[in-house]
Amino acid sequence: MPATYEPITTTTLSSSVTSFTLSSIPATYTDLLLVIDGAPITPGTSMDSNWQVNGDTGANYSDIRLQTTFSDRSNNATSSRFGQPQSVGRYIQTLHIMDYANTNIFKSTIARSGSGTSSVAPVAEMYGGLWRSTAAINSITVISGQARNYTSGTVVTLYGIKAA
Repeated sequence: MPATYEPITTTTLSSSVTSFTLSSIPATYTDLLLVIDGAPITPGTSMDSNWQVNGDTGANYSDIRLQTTFSDRSNNATSSRFGQPQSVGRYIQTLHIMDYANTNIFKSTIARSGSGTSSVAPVAEMYGGLWRSTAAINSITVISGQARNYTSGTVVTLYGIKAA
């Protein structure tokens, strides 16, 4: 990563889980970048990821998904989506949270996900997301939207961006 990106935390999952939380996020950066480097999942399935912040499970999230063949959106949801690669191998998901510590604005995100191999075809997606709160973000919970497991060996890294 460029010099403006500083790893805040890196975790390699030692067991399969349907969710995980990154907490105690310092407010010393302009933006955050969450990267999930996923270990292989069950062939013919997808790893649908959602995010929540600060323990907020209210209907305060929205997103839009763009894929090669379609788009869709969700409003007033209890989490926001940021990836659904369909893979028989490794997959990558990124979530860029802009102005996460700014207490004067709602928090917006840009996310990408993809996998090089798939049971159907290689999949690449982009998401735009919104958390309708002015609170600074100090924790992020990542949840499997389809109750599938993030497998052992998946590497999760949260970067702070010094000056976006």
